[in-house]
Amino acid sequence: MKAKFYLFILIISFLCLASDCGRYNRPTYYMPQDFKDYVMYPVGSYWVYEDSISGETDSIVLTEQETFIEEPGHVWDFYWENISHEFYSSYNTQLGGGGGIYCEHPLVYSYSSGWGQYLSTENGLSSIDDYEYFYYDSLKINEKWYYNVKYYYDKCSGTSYFWALGIGVFRKNETLNNKVWNLKSYHINN
Repeated sequence: MKAKFYLFILIISFLCLASDCGRYNRPTYYMPQDFKDYVMYPVGSYWVYEDSISGETDSIVLTEQETFIEEPGHVWDFYWENISHEFYSSYNTQLGGGGGIYCEHPLVYSYSSGWGQYLSTENGLSSIDDYEYFYYDSLKINEKWYYNVKYYYDKCSGTSYFWALGIGVFRKNETLNNKVWNLKSYHINN
């Protein structure tokens, strides 16, 4: 009887260990440096935008930034690096941001309230049919030159987002609302 009990405990222990091993063998996906270069900035950095039609301004300050590894959940069977931002915005009091790897690719960064979308092109955009993507070595807008520009057009909302390496979003064009937000000034807190 004791032998059966010990055998039972041994089998249960083995099954518990075996089921737990898979958790540690799951892959971890990290945000590539190219993605980070466009969306991560030191806390204290700020951007000032102006609507070219109404003249309204929005001052945005990065107040908090955190990177962390997300745990596998019910949907995804892998770990992934994620980023979370908190901002102060003079125009939009609910502004935040975050992004990371979703479904292994693509990488997506999104400001809350539709202020900006960034989609990594490292794995291509083939899985995101609702966007058009263009890359420009340089682009001149309002007598200012921007370099290493990534442009995304959201077909569903009719909104265009322009990102420059080392600057972030420098233009947002909301076709449906007839608003064009242009970067007036910025400071990257190095």
